[in-house]
Amino acid sequence: EHVHCYDIDDLEIIAKENTQKRRSHAQAAEHIVSEEADKFYEWLSTLQFIPTMKAIRQKVEETRRSELAALYRCAPQLTPIQREHIEKYSNRFLNKVLHDPFVSIQEEAKNNNIRFVEFLRRLFRLSS
Repeated sequence: EHVHCYDIDDLEIIAKENTQKRRSHAQAAEHIVSEEADKFYEWLSTLQFIPTMKAIRQKVEETRRSELAALYRCAPQLTPIQREHIEKYSNRFLNKVLHDPFVSIQEEAKNNNIRFVEFLRRLFRLSS
């Protein structure tokens, strides 16, 4: 009971079945590796766009801070809590304004559109 007798033909069939399973798993693994490699190269191509995005954010942030400083000089009666709220909401505004353009930049990055980055650098008067 619970003992099986296999002959060479049975083992050959099992070996062929296992070989087919390994081939199937290997193909699935190759597909996964291929997809992940594509994602990696897509991500890699976006890296050249990051300095431009950072430069745009920095320039807009400098403008925001400069304008807030002017506001605070004109309105010295603002309390620290009021200033904190102004800082918070102006920062939220900045993030919302930059969101869609940055999404567009990321889409262009996926297409490796270098001319788009050059255009943005000229548009925002960023140094090369």
